[in-house]
Amino acid sequence: MRSKYDLWGLWSQEKECIHVGDEIRSFVDNILELVPRIRAAAKKYSLDIEIGCSIYIQDQVPSINLNSRLLEDITKLDAEIDFDIYNLSEE
Repeated sequence: MRSKYDLWGLWSQEKECIHVGDEIRSFVDNILELVPRIRAAAKKYSLDIEIGCSIYIQDQVPSINLNSRLLEDITKLDAEIDFDIYNLSEE
């Protein structure tokens, strides 16, 4: 039986930016050579592959642009992409 709370993770550095797609591109570029190993581990252990992106905003709107090359590379990984957006502005 699988637990939905099991996780193996790789994280990028937290940094302030407004171009989310550029940050995802940088992360994906850093793991592209690991794609065969990541997919093999996912298959062996029945894992889902997900790129999770938490976006914290305050008084700005981030740019979320995923170009076709980035989407193609994410597809090679056979990964889902999840965006969680948190508005920290006082209302």
